[in-house]
Amino acid sequence: MTARVRTERRGEVLVVTLDRPDRLNALSPLMVQQLDAAWDEAADPAVRAMVLTGAGRGFCAGADLAPDPDEVTLPVTTVLRRCYNPMLLRLDALGKPLVAAVNGAAAGAGLGLACAADVRIAATTATFVPAFAQIGVAPDMGASYHLPRILGYERALVWVLRGERWSADRALAEGLVRAVVEPDDLVPEAVALAQSLAATTPTAVRVTRALFRAAASASLAEHLDREDRLQAEALADPLRAQLRAATVARVTERRPDTAG
Repeated sequence: MTARVRTERRGEVLVVTLDRPDRLNALSPLMVQQLDAAWDEAADPAVRAMVLTGAGRGFCAGADLAPDPDEVTLPVTTVLRRCYNPMLLRLDALGKPLVAAVNGAAAGAGLGLACAADVRIAATTATFVPAFAQIGVAPDMGASYHLPRILGYERALVWVLRGERWSADRALAEGLVRAVVEPDDLVPEAVALAQSLAATTPTAVRVTRALFRAAASASLAEHLDREDRLQAEALADPLRAQLRAATVARVTERRPDTAG
């Protein structure tokens, strides 16, 4: 089987690289299966956070409209139901921070994949293109779920239906990405950011992500109840006492000496 997704451990961060540069990392069923296998590796408790990037000039040019002959070709809706959607749900269920390091073009389903990350940073060479409306299809790969939450309803709708190409600087101005860096700095910056997001206990990371992701679809009463339930999980994490003790010690060290 051809390897089209590479993984690399950098400390507690798993770097996942889409590795089909001759097709600008366009997604095929085989690539999606290999992404799913990468999430298996990410489930290791030693992995605290993840970075997703692309090899070569592209991040991901969307779904491959001309897949290799050796790949099984399925109807679009079947591919979504059997390949894309289960892979995205497994990614979300990991409960670990994901930083998308967008090195080049992120188009269509590739844009959706970038938006499934918790945070995006872009190289100066990155571009972002919805690309769905231009070929007469609806957004997929979770784009219609994540984009309104990232950009707001109106801005997301207008952008997707117009299919405008955004540069990295435009994406920064619109709030799609957190930062724009030079290409050589992209993955190191993304790894550092991922590490910082996982600096607390694994349970605190998981429940905080869950709370923020659920906030848009719950009433205040429902959300307060969810906070109460998930806080109990956070308090039960055995690493919490150690983290709290270290925090108290730092605060005590910084407190001015008032003994005279």
